[in-house]
Amino acid sequence: MVSLFSDGHPTVGPGPDEIDRDVFTWNYLRGARIVVASFADDVASPENLCSRLARRNFGWVRVLNIEPGAAATTLPAVKPPKDFDWDE
Repeated sequence: MVSLFSDGHPTVGPGPDEIDRDVFTWNYLRGARIVVASFADDVASPENLCSRLARRNFGWVRVLNIEPGAAATTLPAVKPPKDFDWDE
């Protein structure tokens, strides 16, 4: 299992799409679960990198700054990145 505590926005290095593709390439046969926890409001958004990584890799996303009494929601799984080459 890989645990990420992040706002889901890369600040240095490759962009979100490249990271998404590289993680999927590394993990598609390994099956490591990626779990994300964040104080960021948009981490549960499907466009957020950490959200995509968790949902594509058997994990889940938890937002830690939700209002008292509110329940965190789990997002559905998504398909592999569009530019993933299954023959690599």
